Amino acid sequence: MRPVARRLRDLLLDACGIEHKHPDFPPVNDDSEDVGQRLFQDLEPLYRLLGIDGSSSTIFPDLPTILCTSRLHCVFCTDTIHPRTLRRFKKPFSVRLLDHHFEWKAATLFVAYCIKCKAEYYPDRITYRPPGTSFERQQRLEIDASVLCVSKHGVWIDWRVADTQEKALHRFRSGWSAFAAWLNDFIDVKPHVTVRQAQRLHQEHFSRRLLAAHGIGETFSVAAHSNANTLAAGANGGVIAGAMSHGCRNCTHLKRYASDFMPEERGQLSQNENEVICTVKPCRKPLVDYQKGCFCKEHLPLADVCGIVPYGRPVVPGAVTCDRPAHVKWHRKYQSRFRVNFSGIQRVIRRQSERSGTESANQPSIPTPHPDLPELDSVLGADAMHNFPTDLLCRVWCNPAPSNGSQPVLVEIVVDDDGRRHTACAFNTETAEQLNAWLNGYEAQLRQMTDVNYDFYVHVLMLLYKEEVERKIEKKGNGLDDEFWAQVNSTN
Repeated sequence: MRPVARRLRDLLLDACGIEHKHPDFPPVNDDSEDVGQRLFQDLEPLYRLLGIDGSSSTIFPDLPTILCTSRLHCVFCTDTIHPRTLRRFKKPFSVRLLDHHFEWKAATLFVAYCIKCKAEYYPDRITYRPPGTSFERQQRLEIDASVLCVSKHGVWIDWRVADTQEKALHRFRSGWSAFAAWLNDFIDVKPHVTVRQAQRLHQEHFSRRLLAAHGIGETFSVAAHSNANTLAAGANGGVIAGAMSHGCRNCTHLKRYASDFMPEERGQLSQNENEVICTVKPCRKPLVDYQKGCFCKEHLPLADVCGIVPYGRPVVPGAVTCDRPAHVKWHRKYQSRFRVNFSGIQRVIRRQSERSGTESANQPSIPTPHPDLPELDSVLGADAMHNFPTDLLCRVWCNPAPSNGSQPVLVEIVVDDDGRRHTACAFNTETAEQLNAWLNGYEAQLRQMTDVNYDFYVHVLMLLYKEEVERKIEKKGNGLDDEFWAQVNSTN
């Protein structure tokens, strides 16, 4: 049964049904359902008589597509008591529209105008002459336009197609040329979207996004019916709105001291002390080899003794444990935690070992210790990317996240999704490197652009990156909310 026929049947049954069922007022003749069923049975011959055959019928044609402004009154003529109602030009324009279903449709464009100031209202912009001047006409962009004009030859595209282009740019690093090729492959009917039209769509859409982000949509104007380069040059420039007022808990923390640690945090940090000092208690000397070792220079001979309790037996040559099966099994299980498809890394390490020679490959790499460390009051924290753990001086005084509790400001205790507590860097020290790595995906596009397109494109990328960072902050609850500022202003 066709959906239309099913709805008509339900409508007839409801129309002929009983409006209420009250025990004190029973219906005299309850045959309304039979009446509705008989009427429904007459629909099929009625369909055949009128020639109605689903969507191919011309009895009920598709509604025409009308493009016009959403405004009813002039935004410039506000000096009167009653706002000026807009009029329309007598002659409409026939245009083509690519709708949100990615289908070409014939549409009719109506342009409205004000009889007093002669401002013209299009679906995506307003053209006007500045009051009291004889300058050339200017245009103001409609920020919330539902359709965008991408060609002076009457080609319009739905804003949801532009939103798809934005997602393709952000997620797949797709430029306007690749997006135009994808559109043509997906639609597979003529007329095709040209690269110039895809570029115009990109600039029309992101010009409005940038103006809305800066809050200047009502004051920005350029020459009427400007080309793409003029529009991009006018909408570009400045700093991304909100970039200078950014704040989150990845870059802003309350000042903490060692006395501020909770008991469980002190216990968590004490478990990690063997990462920076000798594991022999109560020795607290620095390690000789921070990459592989766990002893200071004095206790380095203990590296040949199995360290798994019960310990004391010598290490098997070429292994790190003794010959106890339980110890060998425990160490194998421990190593399996790090085997996550890093065959390429293991191959590089193996080749480096082969180049260094058999003798040096079998011996641990022991850097020259620095016995005379400078007496510094605090660490000179380096970011995680430029921290070199093999150098003793950098490991002790430039560690971005020391886990021995010496710098409580740089380390925090976090709980993962499985409920396990572990230490983590309190600050994201690689923000600049992460942004540069993200921008590398657009290098092939940016190197082929003019200066105007380059500036506009980079400005757009900064906007997208800022919004992505803000979404992640909101999702993780790391924003500087009222609770955070209450702690800042608290005197306790």
